[in-house]
Amino acid sequence: MLNKNPNRETLNQLKERVYKLTKSYEGDLDDFLTIEVDIDLEEARKLHRINHYITFLKMIGRVGNFNDLVERLESLKKQAVNWVYQDTINAKQLERYAVKSFEYGEQLLKASESSINQFPNIAVENKPIIFPGIAVPGLLMYDKTKTWPNRGIVLIHGVFVTKEGLLVLGKRLASQDFLVYSIDLASHGESEDAFRLEITSEYILTAVRWFRGNGIKNVGVVGHSLGSVCTLFALCGYNREVEIKFF
Repeated sequence: MLNKNPNRETLNQLKERVYKLTKSYEGDLDDFLTIEVDIDLEEARKLHRINHYITFLKMIGRVGNFNDLVERLESLKKQAVNWVYQDTINAKQLERYAVKSFEYGEQLLKASESSINQFPNIAVENKPIIFPGIAVPGLLMYDKTKTWPNRGIVLIHGVFVTKEGLLVLGKRLASQDFLVYSIDLASHGESEDAFRLEITSEYILTAVRWFRGNGIKNVGVVGHSLGSVCTLFALCGYNREVEIKFF
């Protein structure tokens, strides 16, 4: 939902849900940090108990050789500390990721809001392209004060983003007399197809074919990250039929 550039109301709902979920996780923190070690000694749950064993064995070391056992306990202690440390780091990273995701959502929202004022003449239409056997979700951008230009650009975003993420770039290009079509990667945004390279390649080829079918002969593709990889494969004509022949 965050990746789909939510409005303010949706963003607030998401914040409330994550807050409740975080509180629930905090209540279960003891369970998350329980250490269970498959060893011949006993299950180590508290680090201070291991310390007690080590201290005791060292005290009675005068009457017996327990060096091997002490080494095994020291190794267990080090392993347990690493696990607890890693769990704590993971929890902090999760919290940091959640905060950054919301910040990103808000920034995306602000960028979209500001770009509306920056490009008042640019229209943005939610316009999926439907061909037999394929549906490409996309946003069409153009200057509504002019006739459609004879130059088209297909925009394709990177992994874990959506077509809305290239709105500002798309509007800037549209203001420079391009007809712009920003599409989703397969399994991103509004795409219901599987996350496959050949499907996204077909999306790109379909968008180009749509431009050509509307009389726009000069067509380019701008891809970011994974979008650029899919663009290179599309340039070679990669599609589901080729994929099946390979595999």
